[in-house]
Amino acid sequence: MSSKGGYTAAPPRQGADRFYNPPAVRRHQEILLQQQQMMQRQLLQQQQQQQQQQQQQQHQHQHQQQQQQQQQQQQQQRQLQRRATVRPESSSAVEAEKRNDADELSTMVALSVPPSVNPASTLNVTNLDRLMESVTPFIQARYLSEVNARGWRTREMDSHPFFYLEDLWESFSEWSVYGAGVPLLLNGKDPIEQYYVPFLSGLQLYIDPSKPSSRVRGPTEEGDAELYRLTSSASSSDSEGDRRAKSILNSNMQRLDRISLGDKSVINSASSEADHANSPGLPLFQFLEHEQPYNRRPLADKISLLASQCPELSKFKSCDLLPTSWICVAWYPIYRIPIGPTLQDLDASFLTFHSLSTQSRGDSPPQFHAANTRTVRGFTDPTPKISLPVFALASYKLKGSIVSPCGPHECEQENSLLQAAENWLKCLQVILPDYQFFRAHYSHRR
Repeated sequence: MSSKGGYTAAPPRQGADRFYNPPAVRRHQEILLQQQQMMQRQLLQQQQQQQQQQQQQQHQHQHQQQQQQQQQQQQQQRQLQRRATVRPESSSAVEAEKRNDADELSTMVALSVPPSVNPASTLNVTNLDRLMESVTPFIQARYLSEVNARGWRTREMDSHPFFYLEDLWESFSEWSVYGAGVPLLLNGKDPIEQYYVPFLSGLQLYIDPSKPSSRVRGPTEEGDAELYRLTSSASSSDSEGDRRAKSILNSNMQRLDRISLGDKSVINSASSEADHANSPGLPLFQFLEHEQPYNRRPLADKISLLASQCPELSKFKSCDLLPTSWICVAWYPIYRIPIGPTLQDLDASFLTFHSLSTQSRGDSPPQFHAANTRTVRGFTDPTPKISLPVFALASYKLKGSIVSPCGPHECEQENSLLQAAENWLKCLQVILPDYQFFRAHYSHRR
């Protein structure tokens, strides 16, 4: 209502001010705020605890994985060490460790130790050097164990490591499937990796007839050592080979059990012992390949076929073979990494010659490598090995290839390796078909 002076009265306040909370409301709001803050702190603590638990679990899992890996590595090393010996050791663990150390020292004296690399000569490493190193087989070393009166192994017997031929053939298994990788330098600067597949070209095994343990018995106990000669023949058919083999078996090998014939293989008759009376040893086995390369089986498959006809091919020990025992491997290219713009430089093929006897003392005899002294693909090899380096080599279509020698040093090396192959085959009076073909197509370098 208006008074006489024009004053208008304000309306009365209804309820509380909208910007003002009574004490009871404020207390309730504070309690709610405290509860929210407490819940947030609890959630934060729970999250931190969960993160800590997860981190602890991850650490524990990693620790367990490391322990499992260490245990697996230790088990593998123990298994490899057990396989490296023919008979279990009868002495205590301490004596065994001492004996193994003495064995490794004595074996390094008994066998030819690989010559140390001269730092001054590393610059002169050729592609042929890299090829020969890459195709050198490494076989598990074993030891002849002899027990004395006290049941201990004698150190004299342990100082002569050897290998079984079966282990040698096994070393070619992976190469026969995937090829052997050879690191090379293209044009002397560009690194590439060329792959070659091995094929059996020639093989001769000689044994000492004076060793009774080296003889191959027929079905009778009193039978003398027999000679197996398997020569692959591309010209004779299966039926013709069967007829020839049957006539030979009936006339000259009546004491032998029935032998199954392989594809296009001819088994020749055994020679009389009188013919070998003045020879250095008895040729136990001989194989000379005549098939064309595209008809051949890789080395591992071929050996498996031959071993089915002559089981001794896998059972003999290198210490029973005479130094005249050898193998020739034909290496044919399949691919390279990187592939490159042309395949014309992939035509080069090689024949490598390797000695099979641990009695050899020639220019490139089998070499002993003690345990934990070799690095293979970044890992230390825990087992002792015996390598069979290349002592002779022949090539086909080497000129113009990626392995083609450059300079007088490499040409001299190629000629020297070829002459070594020529001298070896002449000394043994062996006609190796692959070598004859390679030699006929060889371009002499000056």
